[in-house]
Amino acid sequence: MDGYHIPRQEGIKLQERGTTQAEEGRFSECCCQPGLGHTRDFKGKLGRALGALNSKQRSIFWGKRKMAPKCVRLLLLLSCVAGPEVLSDLVRPSCASGWFYYKSHCYGYFRKMGNWSHAELECQSYGNGSHLASVLNQKEASVISKYIIGYQRNLPVWIGLHDPQKNQLWRWIDGSTQLYTPWNHKSESGAKHCAALNPKDKFLTWNKNRCSDYQHFLCKYKP
Repeated sequence: MDGYHIPRQEGIKLQERGTTQAEEGRFSECCCQPGLGHTRDFKGKLGRALGALNSKQRSIFWGKRKMAPKCVRLLLLLSCVAGPEVLSDLVRPSCASGWFYYKSHCYGYFRKMGNWSHAELECQSYGNGSHLASVLNQKEASVISKYIIGYQRNLPVWIGLHDPQKNQLWRWIDGSTQLYTPWNHKSESGAKHCAALNPKDKFLTWNKNRCSDYQHFLCKYKP
């Protein structure tokens, strides 16, 4: 399904008005692509959005239910009464086929082998400002780790951190600020100027590897 997706939730209780999703099948057609990024507190956010309407507005809203798809009506409702933080969680863009979504970004894990430069060119070929992935905090690292472990546990994975001047001034290829740096310090010897996720630590730490090594790689872009 192209475009935008809303996580499917069954039997949501809209506490402010005592309404349930089961009534007249409202929102039951809404769905999202499988994978990461589902909204856990959908119940409360949707309830607050509907609770902001008065009785007349609610009557008008539900009275037009045959005139538009259920997902579209929900978007219209939220655009009127919900803040941007609610919409950013409930509504998300599609990612490229085979990619997964987390926190406003799409991630593509490639199990083909390539050196760091070839992997970066492959990422760029997907457009949308795609590059080898930056990993900016522990939570993002944990999500990526769990995804990769679903496929393999033994091979390193290129990310977008590199040392282009070979002077230990490491930079993210996508221009992100480098604050989170969980290095595996056992990998620092030799001419190693490209970073890879360390399989010996569940991909949660980074190794400094030779950029010419052939490895799996992880791409990232913001749709």
